[in-house]
Amino acid sequence: MIESHGDARYSFGKFKKKHFGPSGSWEAQVCELPNLRHLRVFQAVARLGSISGASREARVSQPAVTQGIAKLEAMLDVVLFERRQSGCYLTEYGRAYLARTDRMFAEMEGGLVAPRVGPPFADDKSLKSILAKTTATHVRALMAVAEHRSIETAALKLGISASSLTRAARDLEGVLRRTLFHPGLQGLTPTKPATELARRFGLACRELTYATEEIATLKGMSTSRVVIGTLPLFPVDLIARSVDDVLRIYPGTRVLVVEGAYLSLLDDLRAGKIDFLVSVLRRPNWAEDVDEEPLFRDPYAIVARRGHPLSRCRNITLQDLARFEWVLPELGTPRRMAFEHMFAGFSPKPKTSIETRSIEFQRGMLSTSDRVSIVTRQETMLEERIGALAALPFAPPVSRNADGIATRANWRPTIVQLAFLDLLRRNSRDILSIPQSAVPSSDQRGQVTPRWPALPVTGPAKRRERALVGAMPRS
Repeated sequence: MIESHGDARYSFGKFKKKHFGPSGSWEAQVCELPNLRHLRVFQAVARLGSISGASREARVSQPAVTQGIAKLEAMLDVVLFERRQSGCYLTEYGRAYLARTDRMFAEMEGGLVAPRVGPPFADDKSLKSILAKTTATHVRALMAVAEHRSIETAALKLGISASSLTRAARDLEGVLRRTLFHPGLQGLTPTKPATELARRFGLACRELTYATEEIATLKGMSTSRVVIGTLPLFPVDLIARSVDDVLRIYPGTRVLVVEGAYLSLLDDLRAGKIDFLVSVLRRPNWAEDVDEEPLFRDPYAIVARRGHPLSRCRNITLQDLARFEWVLPELGTPRRMAFEHMFAGFSPKPKTSIETRSIEFQRGMLSTSDRVSIVTRQETMLEERIGALAALPFAPPVSRNADGIATRANWRPTIVQLAFLDLLRRNSRDILSIPQSAVPSSDQRGQVTPRWPALPVTGPAKRRERALVGAMPRS
């Protein structure tokens, strides 16, 4: 099943339709957290190997511990522990769930003790007490208000009263002893530290989502979700082939491909709304919690309509190109920066009356006029297949960053996500190995055609590839 949305987002495979907020970013589903106390006693039983030991540590009755574990098992529809006379031992499902539960609490602790915005909410002495008092209701309330930017809007979206949501939000302020909300035009809105804490809580919730997906995979019922962020110029053939391959291997997988602006998608990646971002690598210095892995290089090319006056020229110069109007994205984007670099010494510079990131609109403007634009070589090949545009015989004297994958620095993918990443790597090697001779050359004096060096495979990429060996079903 393929769903298309007005803001150029596409869904491949089986996936529940998402809603899109006023800001243009799709809204995450409400986090379905179990009782946090049940998760804490689950950790205690796993660590201590006994119900009685967990009861003493958590200061609750043994029946309460048993009931908490039973509720988790009923929710997951698996057995988490093997009960023996010598103690409680984790099953395969229990080990998978414990690993994600540990990561969930580690993410919450990091958000409280070492936030990226504002002073800490807790220190080593107060952390345990704060976590014990924090409930799933608190987490859901903070995430909802941060997502919708006001308590009133969040309550409306959740279908509850604003007073109920306000009570939960104010109660969390009491637990943290910190003001999290301030009056705004739409009522109470979250502070910047509160928004950052909500982001970390959201990442914590994603760990439990991954846990249920991994358990389903262990049961032979893949229900994993793969959410991919991408930019308009990233080779769609590469994503489509990789999606098709992973759905063939894991038929129950749901894949959502979200297309948008880079910084918006980077925010979604850091918030856990997308699993990885495939695009030209351009991570800002402040995004220290994001890792990048290069896949291939896709050099720039100049495109125009078929039959363009310059298409008959053998030796096109920058002066020739400067005589025509250009269709470009806005300032600050890689293609625009490449254009500015190309014509840095020109006065006056070529006319750029039209700015757009829409490939479809750009195609329409170029195909009906003598305007030109700068795109990637892969996009040029796609345009040539469509038949509307063609590459001009000119090699832009500007380099382009590698295209690749951006992931969260401490991200631990599920086996299905890991398989998709491996397929993306393999397919990028198979269908995107562009010989330099395929790029139109120019005889312009003093211009050197860029030579694209081989890209290194990073340490994390090697580790992930080794981890995948044996996990991929054999044909």
